[in-house]
Amino acid sequence: MASLFRYILIAIVTVVSTPAVAVSTDWIEVHGGAVRLIFDGTREGTAYRGGIEFLLEPGWHTYWRNPGEAGIPPQIDGSGSSNLQSLDIRFPVPDIYNDGFSTSVVYHDGIILPLFAVPADAGQPIQLDLSMFFGVCKDICVPGDAEFSLQLEPGMKEDRLGARLIERDLKRVPKSVAMSESPITAIDIVNLDGAPVAHIQTSAPKDGETPDLFAAGPSGSYIGLPLLRAQSADRVSWDLDLTGLKPSESGVAYLDLLWVKNGSGLAVRHILPETSSN
Repeated sequence: MASLFRYILIAIVTVVSTPAVAVSTDWIEVHGGAVRLIFDGTREGTAYRGGIEFLLEPGWHTYWRNPGEAGIPPQIDGSGSSNLQSLDIRFPVPDIYNDGFSTSVVYHDGIILPLFAVPADAGQPIQLDLSMFFGVCKDICVPGDAEFSLQLEPGMKEDRLGARLIERDLKRVPKSVAMSESPITAIDIVNLDGAPVAHIQTSAPKDGETPDLFAAGPSGSYIGLPLLRAQSADRVSWDLDLTGLKPSESGVAYLDLLWVKNGSGLAVRHILPETSSN
């Protein structure tokens, strides 16, 4: 952990040397790294802009919203907060990690999950109380718990350093587009050996390289990774087993598909027939 603590110390010294200090919690140490909650004083409309920041030791990783074939996705609960109307958590483009046994969707090193906290009454402070359960892995996988508490007040000072940190990873959040504006050209649901499977087809990049495709469903879904089935000069095809797909609280089943090329992503939400979820 020595290198991690040196990084944290440098960050603290840098923050203190700036005129305005970001609102943040203390670092919470976990096996393989540390995590904290940070806000930069920026408002977008009535929403306060912040992020959950991970610093991970070399070789360690944590997980995207769908961990893939193995892992623990971050589970974030803000129900204990007051004057909080909504909490919008965004996920930057992740990496693929294969340990020889399974393939996961992960983040390495340092990453911020940008978030936007919207108050019910914009003129009153938010008492933001978050609990988070997540996983960090290297040779072993360790579950982590963190409790964050901050008060977000109207008129908070903006902090340029905090803003740069959050904007760095906000730029990595995929752009949400309609399916007609994305490289995804077709999604067909078929039954294979009694299991629902999505056949997903995209246009092929002109350079011939294979893009990455990630998928996630409503909370509680475990659907693994799309498996590359075929690639030609003009199209790429994947199969995705939907056995672990769950409907949302409103009863709607959907797939959030993330198409990634050269570190940039496009996100598409596709509503599925009721028979596609379990």
